[in-house]
Formats: sequence, structure tokens, C-alpha cells
Amino acid sequence: GRLRAVGLVDGFGAHDQDVTGTDSTEHKQRRESSFPKELVIESGMFNLNAAECTKASDRRLIMGEVGSESDILNYTLRCRFGSTRLADLLVEGADATQLDEVLAWLRNSRLRKLAAYCTAGYGSTSAIERLMEALPETLVELRAECLRKEALLGS
Repeated sequence: GRLRAVGLVDGFGAHDQDVTGTDSTEHKQRRESSFPKELVIESGMFNLNAAECTKASDRRLIMGEVGSESDILNYTLRCRFGSTRLADLLVEGADATQLDEVLAWLRNSRLRKLAAYCTAGYGSTSAIERLMEALPETLVELRAECLRKEALLGS
């Protein structure tokens, strides 16, 4: 049966391995693609400053810990969820406005790990170059795979 994502993880999950037991960006993207798209889209509106807590004291503690870096946290969370859309946005003919939005989140984030996989195999060179330019300095692990058209066709 088909695996259902119960969450998005930083890095790889137990079901993200290929038959050799190696972490697979393709398997990660396939698993995470079943995460509800409407929640991914809504995450783009995340704003810690507008978040509600059950107790006012919890809100004060959270805001005290985050301090002046709430915008960075907002971008990092938006990017973590938005990066699941990269596979669709890095292909030829994808919505450039949506790609720009996700790349802005990435550029302004403090993301440490990123995995991107172009399942369609038609990775747009200009989109991939823009992705590389948007990578934050905090990134310590990048796994990006885009199959060539010939690889998909078995040539």
C-alpha cells in the first residue's frame, strides 16, 4: 500500500530508504507529497506574532525566547513546509510566482537541511540556479536530485 505522511521531518524518516537501505530523496519527496497540500499552503501565512496560546503566560515565554528573531522563525517554518513544494516548482512551466515566494522564505530562513527532488525529470536550469542562489548560510546539508528526461525514458 501507499505510505501516508503523518508529518514533515527535517532530514530523512525511516521509510525514506531505498532497497539498499540508503536514504533516498525520491522516497522522502514521495512520502511527503501525501501531506495535505492545504496545510502546506496555509503554512505560508504562519506569523508567530499573530499566534494564539491557551495561556497568556505561555505566549510571553515563547515570545521572550524568540525575541527579535520572530521573522527568521516565520521564514524558517514557512520554508520547511514550503520546501515540500519544490519538486513541483523546479520543473519547466511551473508557477514562477509561487517559486519566488518559496525562495524568498528560503533566503530569509535559517534552514539547516534541505532535500529537493524533481520527479518530473524536467528540472528548469534557471529555477535550479535560483534555488542555489537562495540557499541560506545556515544550510549544512543539501540533497537535490533532478532526473534527466533521458533517464526517465530509459535511454
